[in-house]
Amino acid sequence: MKRCSRNYLIPSFIGLVIILAWWPMTGFAADFLLKWNPNSASDQVTGYYIYYREGSSMAGDPVNADQKVDVPVDTQGFDPGHPSYALTGLKDDTLYYFAVSAYNAAGESDLSEEVSLSKPSGGDQEAPTVTAPDNIVLKAPDDAGLPATDAAIAGFLNGATALDDVDGQITDITNDAPTQFPIGVTTVTFSATDQAGNTGTAQATVTISAPQDNTAPVLNNGRPSGTLPAGTTQVDLQVTTNEPATCRWSDTASTAYADMAATFDTTGGTSHSTTIDGLANGQSYTRYVRCMDAENNANSDDYTISWDVAVEDQDIQAPVVTAPADLTLTAPDSNGLPATDAAIAAFLSGATAVDDVDGEIKAITNDAPAQLPIGVTTVTFSATDQAGNTGTAHATVTINAQQDATAPVLSDGSPSGTFDAGTTQVTMRVSTDEPATCRWSDAAGTAYADMAGAFTTDAGGTGHSTVIDGLADGQSYTRYVRCADANANANTDDFAISWDVAAGNPRDDQAPVVTAPADLEVTAADDTGLPATNAAIVTFLSSATAMDDVDGSIGVISNDAPSHFPMGATTVTFSATDSAGNTGSAQATVTVLSPNDPAGTDTTGNDGGSGSDSSSGCFIGSMAMQP
Repeated sequence: MKRCSRNYLIPSFIGLVIILAWWPMTGFAADFLLKWNPNSASDQVTGYYIYYREGSSMAGDPVNADQKVDVPVDTQGFDPGHPSYALTGLKDDTLYYFAVSAYNAAGESDLSEEVSLSKPSGGDQEAPTVTAPDNIVLKAPDDAGLPATDAAIAGFLNGATALDDVDGQITDITNDAPTQFPIGVTTVTFSATDQAGNTGTAQATVTISAPQDNTAPVLNNGRPSGTLPAGTTQVDLQVTTNEPATCRWSDTASTAYADMAATFDTTGGTSHSTTIDGLANGQSYTRYVRCMDAENNANSDDYTISWDVAVEDQDIQAPVVTAPADLTLTAPDSNGLPATDAAIAAFLSGATAVDDVDGEIKAITNDAPAQLPIGVTTVTFSATDQAGNTGTAHATVTINAQQDATAPVLSDGSPSGTFDAGTTQVTMRVSTDEPATCRWSDAAGTAYADMAGAFTTDAGGTGHSTVIDGLADGQSYTRYVRCADANANANTDDFAISWDVAAGNPRDDQAPVVTAPADLEVTAADDTGLPATNAAIVTFLSSATAMDDVDGSIGVISNDAPSHFPMGATTVTFSATDSAGNTGSAQATVTVLSPNDPAGTDTTGNDGGSGSDSSSGCFIGSMAMQP
């Protein structure tokens, strides 16, 4: 083989990149995908040779190779700008050494640098490399945060990429982003899984900041207030805010926050305090407070805290009010009790008040309502001394509803009356005048606690029902019902619900017995036969009878006689049907004889037995014909 030096027409390679690629998929089972940098004179290259050897290095000499693969640049699918080749048929867990050379008509370049890899037996075990988008920081319009459908967040969530050393670019990338991103930092994990089931992940964060706070703190609970005892020289000035803030004060109204020189000793949270000293008897004091939050929103109006210090011997103590003992009563109904009830009236007049200056105070008021309802009512007793100081005390009146000792009243029991034969099931119902649980028994006088039958519907309400089955024809039924209310008041007397099921008729499956008249022979006047209106035939047709074992004698008997009987024998079928629909039948024949038939019956009613001619009276004894 002709070799080319490194200075020949085709320069040697910068390097060989071999990417392990194990595809277990049908139709694409490459063991290794070799990629290398194209030769610097690639426009003159007509192909590449891939050399590889099992177990040991080729030491830069292709003679030492086990295999040589020719890869012409005009091979279908080959990209000369990004040369690569997929090798197959390599052994599992075996170390291979690879090198590549370029060639053209002038010869072959030196081998590239040698690389070695072992084909793993477990297939593709490398997870895809997931690249998360850059972290983003957004500002929400309110404290609810931002939805995942926000344009910036949606772009962030679609910004991840994934590349697998076997499958290449993976487009199916999932994430665990919430549907609503709250204020603060949310970490989103992006995941991609290759066809071998390996999953790679990467994370990025979405930081949602709260909207700009433009509202100054709200101040409350300012202290001290009122008149402090004479001799008080120092107080704690206190105030609270609805958000962390720094508070200041001034003894001059309308001083801007920035100009206030005095800052509360304890501040920065939501409770603020500072010491005010140098107080004197008989003086009034006012401090004007303003606060500023972390967003530099400061109050533009004063929050005023005012108090006095009493003069020497000034009465600033409120009377001591002693309320009566708490009272518990029972009302006769759910309306409670009026304040005029004797026990309540005594309670309301039972408070006392003593002042350290005025002594006993008789005028004691209370805020009791005119009607005290069921439950607990707190009554405040108040007394005011001559200096205007008011003292209070509290006591309670508890009104209980009278204990219910009455069992439920039952009504509207059903069913009743007689049900049709064949009824096997009914729904038994009853109503109560209060919520209750009802039971039943088929034995009278059974105590509620011993009744085994429970109503299945609306137990605990006022409408109760249950199904009673197994009924039989011709039977009478009574169920005895008792109910108990929520206070365990149970009926001691039965509420009886009674009904009947009608007796059923025995099954009639026997047809009536029809008796046909005796067969009839009648002589016609000519050969045309006789009509059914013929007297003898009429009698014949009306002579059938029928008897049923259930209905008895049946009067309606039909027949299939023709309207005109021809010469000869006609069979007539007589039929009768009982009330159960069973039909019985019988037959008889009417034979119409020719007038020339000596055995015929005279339709005029004469018996013809004497052989006389009814028209002439002549008797023909015999007749002989002589030759």
